[in-house]
Amino acid sequence: MAIEIDRPQDERDLDDIRWYLLHRDVSVCIDADGDWYVAFQTPCEALGDDGRCSRYEHRPELCREHGEPPGDCEYTGDLFVDTFSTLESLDNWFRMTTFPAIAGDDAM
Repeated sequence: MAIEIDRPQDERDLDDIRWYLLHRDVSVCIDADGDWYVAFQTPCEALGDDGRCSRYEHRPELCREHGEPPGDCEYTGDLFVDTFSTLESLDNWFRMTTFPAIAGDDAM
């Protein structure tokens, strides 16, 4: 599960992203459009042992709209172009990108 977040604009935003990454099973991702997400590696409680939805007929509307095709719970392609699961991976990425004003060497 991933929720869109604002693209970091300043050091405070970057600090918030670092805080996300200090939590177990959380990563921060960027998609091909440059949109940022915080992702939680947690399975849906409604998935049965066979990987199928146990609440299919009564699932939330968001589930009905999710996936390719809509209603398919599992996504198997490459959704994100960059994924950070540690502070080091995020800081290294910032050093290599166009964000030096946010993540200068003194910020690391």
